[in-house]
Amino acid sequence: LPPITKAMAIPNAVTIRGGFNAYESAPEDRQPGAVSTIDGGKTMPLNVEGLVNLTAAEGEYVLDALAFARSYHRGLMKTGAADLTLVGCRFTDNGYKSNVACTGRGLYATGSTSLSRLTVTDCVFEGNREHLPTAIGTSNISGGGAYVKDFAAVTIVGTAFVTNGFERSGTSNAPGRDNTHGGALYVENAPVQVKDSSFVGNSCVSHNANDYDGGCVYVCGNSSGARFENCAFIGNLSWYFNGYGRCGGALTFNLPDSADAASVVNCTFAYNLHAEGSSAAIGAAALNCRKGAIAVENSIFFGNLVRSGSSCVADVYVNAEATCTLDSSLVEAEGDAALKYYSSTVQKTDVLVGDPLFATDRTTALAMINHGSMSGPVCGDSPYFKKIADTLAIDVHVASTVGRWDPAQKAWVNDAADSPAIDTARADAPYN
Repeated sequence: LPPITKAMAIPNAVTIRGGFNAYESAPEDRQPGAVSTIDGGKTMPLNVEGLVNLTAAEGEYVLDALAFARSYHRGLMKTGAADLTLVGCRFTDNGYKSNVACTGRGLYATGSTSLSRLTVTDCVFEGNREHLPTAIGTSNISGGGAYVKDFAAVTIVGTAFVTNGFERSGTSNAPGRDNTHGGALYVENAPVQVKDSSFVGNSCVSHNANDYDGGCVYVCGNSSGARFENCAFIGNLSWYFNGYGRCGGALTFNLPDSADAASVVNCTFAYNLHAEGSSAAIGAAALNCRKGAIAVENSIFFGNLVRSGSSCVADVYVNAEATCTLDSSLVEAEGDAALKYYSSTVQKTDVLVGDPLFATDRTTALAMINHGSMSGPVCGDSPYFKKIADTLAIDVHVASTVGRWDPAQKAWVNDAADSPAIDTARADAPYN
């Protein structure tokens, strides 16, 4: 279909299914992965809205096998208290308009904290990002891939967030935006549950980072109970110029109260980068616990890098207003360069230190990264991937003598050694 010439408004809750080619008699007859595309042609919509705009106050929108692509502003915009269910949808290359306060370039979704539910299953958010502005732009933009605010429940399953975010600008003296959050996903006032999902090659670049900035995935507001399970955070970049405050991280929790709970279970944080070199900047390349009670278990942290000269760390940073329990997990190191705590209530149980033997080993990954001299996880230069597409080739399956899946070969392969991460999770873990 040709690009649309006008944004579409759908005021009533409906079900819309795409991916048909005129030969099917039922939705289950569609070809796997087939979608129907709504294309903005890099010029539509003219206003800060979506290619499609949903505004119902009640009922449920169901969008199945639709693609929202090349929007000048947002791909899909949902307001009002109605529920929204997305199945097999794609949000690709949206947000072409630069120098505008456009949150949620792929998906912008708001609702009611007492009524609304958002469910995202088997979707892809890819390349929804600001395209190389040439100067410092409008402040306070969030959620390059998706912006989610004010829901009673949010569930994200089997979904990929790939190469979304806010880029460094074309001039070295004016990089990024002021006060950016959540290059891939921004969640506020919603107890988000994310499972079996991946966050790869996303970026969050800010010019003047303040206390609450940053995070390629940023969870804030009344989002107590947030949980990330069986997720991978790979090759995400946090970069803050003139950086101050507690910023950065492939995943950041900034909840209202130190007792508000969130959890990270069976997750992998690999080759995430924090490029700020200011001694005033504190945070992490991987997990940043800004505020809240964060429980981490059965997870792996390896190959995450920070620039020398900053107070940032590679793996886990815990601010004074946060607590963290790190249980049955593997980290690369335990010194201040990898783990840093500004709290006396951190608890570590059965934490391993070592190399998990990823299929993409440290040497291979470092060849993809500009990093200068190295000392453990600390780089002499600001680390960044030379080609953002390289992040998609990183394989964090761990070595196994009895077999692991190789996605490049599309086959099971056997390794010469077993990863130390195998069979070292908590005894009551379901996949131990």
